[in-house]
Formats: sequence, structure tokens, C-alpha cells
Amino acid sequence: MSAKSFFPVVIAGAGPAGLSTAITLAQRGIAVCVIEPEYQLVSKTGEVVSPGIGPLLERLGLLTTFENSAHLPCYGFRFRWGSDVPAEKLFIADRRGNGWQLDRCLFENQLREKATALGVEIRYGQRIRDVQREENRWIIQPEG
Repeated sequence: MSAKSFFPVVIAGAGPAGLSTAITLAQRGIAVCVIEPEYQLVSKTGEVVSPGIGPLLERLGLLTTFENSAHLPCYGFRFRWGSDVPAEKLFIADRRGNGWQLDRCLFENQLREKATALGVEIRYGQRIRDVQREENRWIIQPEG
């Protein structure tokens, strides 16, 4: 960041957590900068989210966009986590509806587009090199 840049909030990483936080802050009128080391999204596979994601997507202003895109409805899944015995999680009887099999790159693009539309500055190809306290503020030195 140049010496002239000031942001009340700087977030390291433009993944779903970082971008959701940036969107929430921007919706409240807080200037945000997100530092992201990668220029392009990396393909990720096999990601399912529960029906509980609906209220979060609605608060972020993404529910309609999300539902009208290439994410596939998911009514349950079978998994092995720390055991050789498979377990199941079924959404078919969940009052909130179905879960979703994510197209992760699309999902992250949807988050990036929403954040950018709200004025969030995303700086690609940078990592945070150093953070120092100076009087009543933090000075963040990026690299890249």
C-alpha cells in the first residue's frame, strides 16, 4: 500500500471468509481493502454447503445471484471424516431447503463482484510483509 492509502480495515485473503467480512463492513459504510496474493482463482473440488447458508447469502445480498447460477442443489451427502465408516448428512427434511454443491471459482467470483460493487478495494498479487503499530494506527507493508 502506498503511504497515501488509509483504510480502517485491511483483510488478508480474498477467500469466502475474507470477502464476506469485507462485504458486511462495506454494507455498513466502512472502507475496506483486501490483500490477496493470488491473481487467479485456483480450482477447488467437492465442496458442499448446508441449507444454513441461505440467511448469510441473503444478508450479503447474494441469495438470488447464488440460486440462479451454476451451483447445484444438494439433498445430502456421504462422507468419511476420521473414520473408515461412512456417515451421512441428509438435507431432504431440513426446513430451510436443500444444500448446495458449489462451483467454488464461481462462488468466489460472485463474492468478489459484490465486494467490488460496494467499493471494496481488492489488491491482487500482494502479501502482507510487515505490520507495525505507530501511535493510534497500524502500518501495513505489502510485498508484491
